Amino acid sequence: LYARHLVRFIRTPGLSLEQVFKRVREAVEQESRGAQVPVEFSTLTGGDFYFLTAGGK
Repeated sequence: LYARHLVRFIRTPGLSLEQVFKRVREAVEQESRGAQVPVEFSTLTGGDFYFLTAGGK
């Protein structure tokens, strides 16, 4: 469930890595009706990271 939503949101242009994780967490919680609550831990620093920019590259 988590991996499916992760791939889905990684492919969404214009989302930062933090936004991807937030949307994945929300989607998994919603689809599992609260049975699964993903948690991530991050020590990322610096600017935002994007898999795809808003222009799709």
